[in-house]
Amino acid sequence: DLSYSSEDDYARARSVVPRPLSPPPLQKGKSCAHCSRPFSARLHRHHCRCCGASLCRQCSPCTARLPQLGHDPLVPRRICVPCGEALAVDDRAEHVRWRLCRVRDHLAGNLAPYFDPAVDTAEDAAARLSAAAVAAAKSLPLGTGAYLCVGTADALRKHGAAAAYAFLL
Repeated sequence: DLSYSSEDDYARARSVVPRPLSPPPLQKGKSCAHCSRPFSARLHRHHCRCCGASLCRQCSPCTARLPQLGHDPLVPRRICVPCGEALAVDDRAEHVRWRLCRVRDHLAGNLAPYFDPAVDTAEDAAARLSAAAVAAAKSLPLGTGAYLCVGTADALRKHGAAAAYAFLL
């Protein structure tokens, strides 16, 4: 539902952030849960950290980060193919929900810009900072002199020196 107001954003975000679940109990199967080959000295038992199933190496080729199960978020854990596919579907659905929220915010006129730190320049950071400072200053009750300073800074930020001169005239 994309119709909630901005006052409810924080409460909604707090309600949808999951608390870590306890990891599933690890099964002690005598054979692989998927291909049924018996474990031996040559065929080692591995566990899917998502569902807990006992699996051989061939049936648990995937890895995923599982902070939602209390695992270290930086360390990928071994998972089985069905759990890997289910996690991929969940990740895609979450990405679609995120995109829908971005579209909603864009249409409402309050889209917060995001950036990639790897390609973000000092000029980009300065532009974001100046835009935030001007927006904060415009939301405050200001005197005439301060209003002219904020307006001049905003015109400089958006259009350069020529626009600032035109603003002052």
